[in-house]
Amino acid sequence: MQAGVLSPDPQRLLGRTVGDREQHGLWVPKGTPGEIVLKLDAAIVDALADPTVRKRLTDIGQEIFPRDRQTPEALYAFHKAETERWWPIIKGAGIKNE
Repeated sequence: MQAGVLSPDPQRLLGRTVGDREQHGLWVPKGTPGEIVLKLDAAIVDALADPTVRKRLTDIGQEIFPRDRQTPEALYAFHKAETERWWPIIKGAGIKNE
């Protein structure tokens, strides 16, 4: 995926929301088979449900959001909203990707 371009296919975004102002996510290349996306999604969900992983993330100050905010669609919505929020400011300031 190119920087600054939203994927038109939210199924290709594996999102995990961690932290109140950050959203960590895993993107896969366009054309990744759906069964691979589902396997990766399930593995991430399982990892975030593991008590050891949860404790480690909590120990470093991260918050694991509820399952309904750990979806590809949630990551897509967050990314889209942030792009809509910041793109006019970035464009208006003439900031370019180097």
